[in-house]
Amino acid sequence: VQLSATAITPPATCSITPIDLICANSVVNYQAQVITGATYEWSVINFDEATASITGSNTGSSVSVNSGSTPGYYDVYVTVTAPNTVANTCNVTTTVNPSPVCSIVGIDGPVCPSSSNDFTAPDGMDTYSWSIAGN
Repeated sequence: VQLSATAITPPATCSITPIDLICANSVVNYQAQVITGATYEWSVINFDEATASITGSNTGSSVSVNSGSTPGYYDVYVTVTAPNTVANTCNVTTTVNPSPVCSIVGIDGPVCPSSSNDFTAPDGMDTYSWSIAGN
């Protein structure tokens, strides 16, 4: 009886740092696990009317994705090929929410110097940042 050993080549380690939820018109960065000597190829598939796209290179250990202007969701895929391994592909799903609507209620027009005026913004935002421009 003659026996022979067959080496099994393992798949490359593949993982992406997830970004679960973003607003429309956002640019986000996805990072794969960095492996010495590995090559990376990224792609995006849109669903439910999303319009996400890769901005810049799609061949590094990270990629920038513009979420696009419409709500929906998209999958980001990366194929990792590392020395002494078989190529492996993994993905994450990101949901794109509509951008919040900003409407300011208050006096619309000239105001008197040293006067006090009330302005309000929509409730429910995480943060607010106010500024005044003009004379």
